Amino acid sequence: MKAVSGLFNDFATGQRVVDELVSAGFARDNISVVANDAAGEYARTVTTDQKDVKGGEGASLGAVAGAVIGLGAMLIPGIGPVIGGGALVAGLLGAGIGATAGAVTGGITASLVKLGVDEEHAGYYAEGVRRGGALVVAHVEDSAMMQAQTIINRHNPIDLKTRASDWRTSGWKGFDAARDPLTHEEINTERERYLSNETIR
Repeated sequence: MKAVSGLFNDFATGQRVVDELVSAGFARDNISVVANDAAGEYARTVTTDQKDVKGGEGASLGAVAGAVIGLGAMLIPGIGPVIGGGALVAGLLGAGIGATAGAVTGGITASLVKLGVDEEHAGYYAEGVRRGGALVVAHVEDSAMMQAQTIINRHNPIDLKTRASDWRTSGWKGFDAARDPLTHEEINTERERYLSNETIR
């Protein structure tokens, strides 16, 4: 099994990627997702019981909960509040995962490396989630890597090297779990700046 992954500007895009992967036949317990939730909007509506979903944002979260094992809310050092599920979250929480907040016992970069993400990209992904992004990681057979990557690419994942280069111009030297998380307002400013730059390009 190999890790195929993509970082996206927002959870809604990550959700669409998860939905398409599951629809294409990829096993739901082989898909992980983690998304920044600095505003707490996802934690308020996340559910693993789709019968409780009434509509709106809760409906989309319910769909993801049905597609990803153990979707729940937690705090990750250096990133802050997130929602996430799958093997990545299992690695962060240690023993088992559930639909409620848990105590993170492992570092996000170490957990990503254990899932098969190379160390350089693991740092980029962690910083990307810290800055408001959503990360999707799928474990797939070698023969299915191209199909999974095609699905991810269809949703325009962030160009990690370009984004990291921009971070470095502002003094970033790598993901640091000891740093304070960004506020919801700081994340919105960051997201708007990148979306504007990418539209111009």
